[in-house]
Amino acid sequence: MYGKCDWKDNPINFQNWDALKPKTPSGVLPVLQVNGGAMMDQTLCVLRFICMKEGMYSKSSKDAYWEEKVSSVIYTTMYPDLKALVYD
Repeated sequence: MYGKCDWKDNPINFQNWDALKPKTPSGVLPVLQVNGGAMMDQTLCVLRFICMKEGMYSKSSKDAYWEEKVSSVIYTTMYPDLKALVYD
């Protein structure tokens, strides 16, 4: 573990999803909620937020570019159906 942030996993079971879904920003999981604030969604955005908060995000724009490039390539490789949405 690189960061030292406290977090609580809140697994959602199928029975509770119908009630929770309209409360999420986009009706999808995962979401992150910090100190009872607004829910944040979109996996890569949440990961960037956590990295910035924990001081694990690049300080230089050049390094940030490479981090973003690698994460985008990995994400579109993992989810090939998204490639058409991102690059077409």
